[in-house]
Amino acid sequence: MRRHAFTLLEMLVAIAIVGIIAVSLFATLGIAYHARASAIAAIEPSRTANLAFDMIRDTLYSALPPRGILAGAFIGTDGTDDRGNPGDDLVFYGNPDALQHPEGANGEISRIELTWTVQQGFNDHVLVRRTSNNLLATDGENPDEEVICRGIWGFNIQYYDSNAQTWDDSWDSTASNNVLPSAVMVTLQLERPAPNNQTQILTYTRVFSLPCAISSTLDDGTDGAGSVSTNPNAVSSGTGGTVNTNPTGGATQ
Repeated sequence: MRRHAFTLLEMLVAIAIVGIIAVSLFATLGIAYHARASAIAAIEPSRTANLAFDMIRDTLYSALPPRGILAGAFIGTDGTDDRGNPGDDLVFYGNPDALQHPEGANGEISRIELTWTVQQGFNDHVLVRRTSNNLLATDGENPDEEVICRGIWGFNIQYYDSNAQTWDDSWDSTASNNVLPSAVMVTLQLERPAPNNQTQILTYTRVFSLPCAISSTLDDGTDGAGSVSTNPNAVSSGTGGTVNTNPTGGATQ
């Protein structure tokens, strides 16, 4: 029986066709992977900022009025980092979820600090939350440090004074009749790569109202500092649910 086989020319033609198809598929997949990488790079900053704001929001919502047993001051300091960029610091007391101690620390009053730092072994600046759960410790307990966001260029906080209707760069509850600001405006700047081997600074701003905040006009001092007055002449500033959070005027929910 005579057997039929492929000639050398047919084999070369088949190999050439397979090569053309492989190159076409490689180019198509390369374009798809490049488009995917570009899409991820485009949404990464906003996604990172949203996740950071979610954690900051939950932390701020846990802020307790700076009065009573084991109460501490609400201190917001306007500052800069080691590069001269905005680098504020906020220290207060609340009961946020403790990610590193979920078995027993949640619900307890903790000392909380929102600030920037450069972690050992890294070069980028990060936004962190430091939580001290044992307020009665006398041995200088090291706080738990949780990274909120990496690659920050600036971190700025402003505080809304409902009486003066102004945004302040700092806040000291001990000098403000032991009350919290009505709202907090957080500005987060991220440093991210840009085309042509350059960097770009992306700015995100979010405003958070503080549930436990009361107007100092509700406290006329007749019932003790930091307590809500029973004096019928004490008038609310009208911050019940709606806070003027626009520096140029207007109101947002």
